[in-house]
Amino acid sequence: VAWQVDALNQDWLLPNDRAISNANLSNLDLNTDDKINAGLYRRSDVPMIRMKTRWVYMELSLEFKTEGVRYDPFDESRPSGNASAMRQGILRQIMCYSCYIFDNQRRTHHFMLIIFGKMVRIMRWDRSGVVATKPFDYVAHPELLLRFIWRFGLMTPAQRGHDPTATRVAHDSALGKLMLERAKPPSKSQDIRTQTSADGADQTHEQKCSQPMPPDTEPTIPGDYPRALFAKSLMGNGTN
Repeated sequence: VAWQVDALNQDWLLPNDRAISNANLSNLDLNTDDKINAGLYRRSDVPMIRMKTRWVYMELSLEFKTEGVRYDPFDESRPSGNASAMRQGILRQIMCYSCYIFDNQRRTHHFMLIIFGKMVRIMRWDRSGVVATKPFDYVAHPELLLRFIWRFGLMTPAQRGHDPTATRVAHDSALGKLMLERAKPPSKSQDIRTQTSADGADQTHEQKCSQPMPPDTEPTIPGDYPRALFAKSLMGNGTN
């Protein structure tokens, strides 16, 4: 797998991306041992620990199978039996890989390659399913695969499937740190229903939320005002 993946790392073919062999090592993003054989990453997003799957940044996923087309998961013309069970297992496997991409990125669709020896299929996944090309021999017709890889390298993020209405928030950014801080559960010693006002008097959330926000006043922290309204809606018998 490694030499096939390294062969893609040509500046004329992928000027902005790098193909990385994941070498069957566990990923860095999920609490799972599932890993795909290789992936394409933006050069700025290549995993710091090489050969580790990064579902968060993967642009194009590549899965290699050595058994040949007899285990092609999209071939329903072959008889049932052990090979059929293997095909179904491989289909479930690549479906899981697709779910990892959608779960960890803001995507409308994404592309995947599955290689069976010298045969390959190109797949396009979205949230309704998958479409795949017929398998073709990339050894006999390398121009077909190279043309796809070259065009993929020139695609915009939206054409690759990234949702243009969403922006990734980095963990080390100011907003990312705020989100991580807000996600922490309150300590046991903290009374979340009572806060102390400036004059030293205790106020319950119900009292605080009943006070309208002064006009032309912005929340000191993003989300304060909606949080107050939401907290107020939870008071009483819960029917508000």
